[in-house]
Amino acid sequence: MDVYFIKTGDTIKVGIASNINRRMVELQVGNPHKIELLHTISTSEENARKIESQIHTLFHKTNLNGEWFQANQFMIDFIRNVKENGWEAYSEWIDTQYQTVYADSLAALKAKIERDTIIGNMVSLEMLKEDLGKLVNTIYAIPSLPTNMAEAVKKWIEKRKDPFAIKDVYSEFGITTRNGKKNISIILKRLVVKGILEQSGNPHMSIYRKRVTLQRK
Repeated sequence: MDVYFIKTGDTIKVGIASNINRRMVELQVGNPHKIELLHTISTSEENARKIESQIHTLFHKTNLNGEWFQANQFMIDFIRNVKENGWEAYSEWIDTQYQTVYADSLAALKAKIERDTIIGNMVSLEMLKEDLGKLVNTIYAIPSLPTNMAEAVKKWIEKRKDPFAIKDVYSEFGITTRNGKKNISIILKRLVVKGILEQSGNPHMSIYRKRVTLQRK
């Protein structure tokens, strides 16, 4: 039995099948988008159902309907990690991603607790419950980003008339994580190298301008 990850358009289906090739043919019929098999996990039927259930629970906040989920970058990276390192490694990878995403928020909350405890600010400590609640509620609510971020940024630049800073790109796509910001930086550097953008100012306060008219592929 196979646990499969199939991508079509901006959605990913996570299910199980005894014959993955036949299942792909069935899903392709009547589907205007090409079906792409991202990965399969071959195991016993009992274990396959357990794994499928774990994945559905993990990504429940991006569930669209049944076995279909929004194809955000976090889920794509998750599947890539399982493909490269095996299903057993997924838990450690998830923990690492959360530590990266929420490290700053957790550090700020820790400092707040220590400061308010020292000065005996019980009102502030009571309000901390709300802050912690908000943080916990975001644990699985990873922002849904375009599956091809480079193309999305390129199209955004194409439509933009004014110069912009990298923070404008963060704001446009809701980028808040370190990995996400690093990815945007790499994309802009590549566009500069290709001659699509010109960069001025210091590395931390760069201003970008279009050098040529972007042509969509």
